[in-house]
Amino acid sequence: MTKPAVNNFRDKWNAIEPQKRRYILFAGLIAMAMFLAFAVKPDANQQVQQEDDEQKVETTVMTPEKPAPNLEKLLSSNEALRKAFEDTQKANDKLVQDKALLEKNNLEQASQQAAQTQSELTSQVAGVQQELKLLKMAKDGADVVPLPALPELSGAAAMPLGDPNQIAANVDTTPAAPRLVYVRKSSAEQESPVPSSLTKGASELKSTQKLSQYLLTAGSILEGVLLSGMDAPTSAAAKKNPYPALIRIKKEAILPNYYRQNVRECFVIVSGFGELSSERARLRTERVSCVRNDGTVIESDISGYVTGEDGKVGVRGRLVTKQGAVIAKSLAAGALAGFGENITPTAIPQLSLDSSEQQQFQRPNAKQAAEVGVYRGISEAAGAVSQFYLEMAKEMVPVIEVDAGRKVNIILVRGVNLALGGADGGQEKTE
Repeated sequence: MTKPAVNNFRDKWNAIEPQKRRYILFAGLIAMAMFLAFAVKPDANQQVQQEDDEQKVETTVMTPEKPAPNLEKLLSSNEALRKAFEDTQKANDKLVQDKALLEKNNLEQASQQAAQTQSELTSQVAGVQQELKLLKMAKDGADVVPLPALPELSGAAAMPLGDPNQIAANVDTTPAAPRLVYVRKSSAEQESPVPSSLTKGASELKSTQKLSQYLLTAGSILEGVLLSGMDAPTSAAAKKNPYPALIRIKKEAILPNYYRQNVRECFVIVSGFGELSSERARLRTERVSCVRNDGTVIESDISGYVTGEDGKVGVRGRLVTKQGAVIAKSLAAGALAGFGENITPTAIPQLSLDSSEQQQFQRPNAKQAAEVGVYRGISEAAGAVSQFYLEMAKEMVPVIEVDAGRKVNIILVRGVNLALGGADGGQEKTE
């Protein structure tokens, strides 16, 4: 065949569809196999081998293959994918719109809630002002219970409140939280009779004031530092006349149920005595004093005991005693007194039975008399010194030395009224 014929055949072959070309090839292979089978006559073994090869060829030829996708199927698949993509895009757009709508609704609800809270706060402030005015009128010139100034309001709460009489009719008389009102009322004040014309809100304010008086309950813990050390005596007389010390509170008081009270930098006077058996100083609280930010001085009795760093009652210290040296000196003086008494010469009395002789007198020797005087003086002086040292030993009782700067805890055994109030002394709850 010539080259143009070959090229012409190749072009025609390439123009045929791939599936048809595959069928033509398969048919040609089958025809060639049949031709070879009839043309060649091998021996028995070759014939068996040829049959096996033909079976392999036939198996290969008859294996079905996955048909190639045509254009219509591709177009339909593409259209289905496009529709699925459009549906997904629409669903995504709808989710975005729903999210934006939800955020808008939440923002509107938060704005409405804030406006409602601000309105309630304005109503409460108006009610408190009206109640204070009524209480002042009921006092008829008496001293008004001092309250800290109300905080300045901003925004809608700073707008004029209108007629107080008209506002009092619509005031929410719900009791305010203990944190909002801090009142300290001395026991010397006598309560004025409250007229029946006072509103219900005024009586509830009074009950709130009573509740806010006892701010430090029994069992509250105050952590502080000893500013002054002490030598606590261990004698029985020290229990009747204990020695004082000063404690500075350094942290907030820990109240029951996770509440705290700001009593930082307050001073507490304590007094105590030493205990010889445990070598600890037993301290009890006497007075507490605080000064508020507005200059108001608060001073009150406080009942509690002091624990040390180890959590035990009392503060551990060093046992110091000087009685041993004094007693040793007394023993030395007593020994010297006994020695002087034993070596003092003594006169021996004589009995004379001779009646003819005159009465005899014993005249001491001057040397012996001087010796007796010296020794007897030493004995009496040493005895007096020994007695002096014994009296001194009774006064020099052992003491428990406690240094300044020790960390201690005060635990209250009875509630105390410390109405600090304001921003510097409010109660807070910690979780």
